[in-house]
Amino acid sequence: MNGTEDGGAGPLGLNRIRGTLVDTSYLGVALQHTVRTPAGALLTVHQPHTRRDPRLTPGVPVEVRWDPAHTFALPASRGAGADSPEAE
Repeated sequence: MNGTEDGGAGPLGLNRIRGTLVDTSYLGVALQHTVRTPAGALLTVHQPHTRRDPRLTPGVPVEVRWDPAHTFALPASRGAGADSPEAE
């Protein structure tokens, strides 16, 4: 995840979504970021905790980038809790 101050130019071929950083949580070996997209959706992003970028504070514009090979989609009918026995 990168701040957009670099002009948004990144490696070619990566998926990317711009949004606003809502929150960051320290999970030990990783950081968990919550990002709100322009459409209002919330994304949860896990980033290895190699170093914390001090520019990543709530409210800053960010661009999330990832390799298309790491993308998967869930059917729209699978909402939160759809795997639980109570949802059947």
